[in-house]
Amino acid sequence: MTVTRPDRKQTAEVNSSDGSQGSEQVEQVVEVTGTYRLDVQSRQKGASAGRYEIRVVELRAATEDDRALEEARNLSREFERLYRAGKYDEARTRGEKALAIREKALGTDHTDVASSLNNLAVLYRLKGDYAKAEPLYQRSLAIREKALGPDHPLVAECLNNLAILYRVKGDYAKSESLYQRSLTISEKALGPDHPEVANSLSNLAILYYNISTH
Repeated sequence: MTVTRPDRKQTAEVNSSDGSQGSEQVEQVVEVTGTYRLDVQSRQKGASAGRYEIRVVELRAATEDDRALEEARNLSREFERLYRAGKYDEARTRGEKALAIREKALGTDHTDVASSLNNLAVLYRLKGDYAKAEPLYQRSLAIREKALGPDHPLVAECLNNLAILYRVKGDYAKSESLYQRSLTISEKALGPDHPEVANSLSNLAILYYNISTH
């Protein structure tokens, strides 16, 4: 789901892995007057047609926290852009600032904080700094398990990412256990034909190949 401003700049993108049912929440601080466009489509290519209901829950003047969190969302989008471009150091500064804003405005146990922690953990893993990546992954996982429940697809995402870390560190037993749990959650929540399930199966296959060659 994306939101586009009157000047055609995209200001929000929400893509939670909740399966074929669930809700998405978009918060937007309006800086440009005019008509905003909301586009809704499935993340899964070839998905069957569905039914959607869009509701405006609240319209009000933006508070200081609202504007701070809007900045955090913009920083997170910039993080993603720089990360995809391989500019990891620049991405890290955006990610750290977004995390600090969210912790101040939302507290340390919010799911948006977990998303920022996960982003930074992925970055540190790719840079080979496993000592920094591991506690960030673990904290993100703990927040999501507490807030969303142990069988939520976003918990599966954390488990999968932590399993990748243990695989590259050579701790294959921990990696396998986390991959298996992630796969079980994804199959139950999303169905056996979902791309996230395919991703989990692929990661398990890579792990077993690594085990067989060591």
